Amino acid sequence: MTQAVLRLFRASLRILPREFRAVYGAEIEDVFTQRLGERSPLARLAFLTEEILDIAVIAARARFDHSAFSQRSIRLAVVTASALTAVVLLNTRNTTGTAHVPSRIDFSAHDAAGQFTLTILKGRPIAVTMNEVPLPPGRVIQSGDSIHVLASSGKVALALAYDRESARIEWKARPVECRSSPTECDASR
Repeated sequence: MTQAVLRLFRASLRILPREFRAVYGAEIEDVFTQRLGERSPLARLAFLTEEILDIAVIAARARFDHSAFSQRSIRLAVVTASALTAVVLLNTRNTTGTAHVPSRIDFSAHDAAGQFTLTILKGRPIAVTMNEVPLPPGRVIQSGDSIHVLASSGKVALALAYDRESARIEWKARPVECRSSPTECDASR
């Protein structure tokens, strides 16, 4: 059953834009495989449904963000997300018997260096962009409630932290000098 679930999940990744899949597909699949192994055989099907819903949302957002969409792809994404949402909400229950809602954060902000986005799924960062440039997963380091985005030099280009008391994501503003090359800038200056 595990192999069938993995095949279905891999097939669902095909709805992601090719460029997005090339950058983040392997990490998304790794996270899914790890979390799948933590579930009982019976819970794996519900988990698969929940994750496919998340993939549909990511696909729709990626297509909207890059304006490379058609009316048909918008309708398909909305119908798919609606159907999967209904299935998840009607059939997925946690051990307390209440509906289980997938934990996801889509964060977008800007500072003097430009715009950046962060997508966190189930407590793990799965996508980061700086001025609409997606960063490879290997340049995103998580430690507890902190996330460091690294320049290719290994220096911190952006540092974010989740403040539990205020329920806010905070970061050290990057200098305006980083605007021309935000993915390579050393934010510690």
